[in-house]
Amino acid sequence: LRFVRPFLTPMSLAKLQETGAITDGHVAELQKAISARRNILITGPKAATMTLLVHSLVGAIDPSERLLVSGDRFADGPGLENATIFTARAVHTHDFSEACSQMGFDRIILENGAGDTAAATIELGALLQIPFVVSARLNDPSNVSALLGMSTAETRLAFLDSLNRAGVILVATSDAGVDSISLFTLEGGEPKLVDMSA
Repeated sequence: LRFVRPFLTPMSLAKLQETGAITDGHVAELQKAISARRNILITGPKAATMTLLVHSLVGAIDPSERLLVSGDRFADGPGLENATIFTARAVHTHDFSEACSQMGFDRIILENGAGDTAAATIELGALLQIPFVVSARLNDPSNVSALLGMSTAETRLAFLDSLNRAGVILVATSDAGVDSISLFTLEGGEPKLVDMSA
């Protein structure tokens, strides 16, 4: 039996910025990505860091959006009035996809999914034609396709290219935690660092 306490206060990008965890440039780029309904894939070696980022990004989403959410720390609270919680295992079933297509969700959120669950959630977002915020444990952002179960170089390149066409922003965290994040686009099938100085 495992107990996980939900966050009792809403997380936000502004709170991360106030503590110095992320820069003005990070906040601006992430706010822009949320407002533009871009897909966001968060990777890194520490689940706690990715959880904090996912919840901060959810805090930037318009509360009127209908969210399809999976994650241990999500519970009823401010900003989640229109959230439907699902178990990560459900995303692998055809019946779940069919039911979701009838419910009119605006965005799908997956907190700390395993590689196959992250891939299935990304595919569900594409099927429903809604943006996603997905986090999955990964040490090296250049190996994102390997994490998601791509078996050959051609398959990995095609997958990264499809993420690029879907407008994915890759948020990579490090062992240093939330104090060290980098933003990438996936142009040409390779992660490219977003310049924060502009």
